[in-house]
Amino acid sequence: MNDLGTIEFTDGAPLTVNLGQGNTCTIMPKVLPDGTLQLRMVMEGPGDGNGAVETLSSPTIITRPGQTVAMSVNGFGVSLTPTLKGE
Repeated sequence: MNDLGTIEFTDGAPLTVNLGQGNTCTIMPKVLPDGTLQLRMVMEGPGDGNGAVETLSSPTIITRPGQTVAMSVNGFGVSLTPTLKGE
């Protein structure tokens, strides 16, 4: 599990994190009308060795700023505590 710690997001601004071994996680934050935070995540890794990238998972998590969340797929996982810029 890769603990990314506290990450400050700006509404609508994607962030890509390198998870090592050719794996990345792109997180697209969106503030919902009730103040919760929707995090659309796309976890990608090396494909079949020809330079292609394979999407491993693309979950969506809804949480509150300051609440730690975690997800795992195919042995790759991330945990993070989202905050919003300006809060």
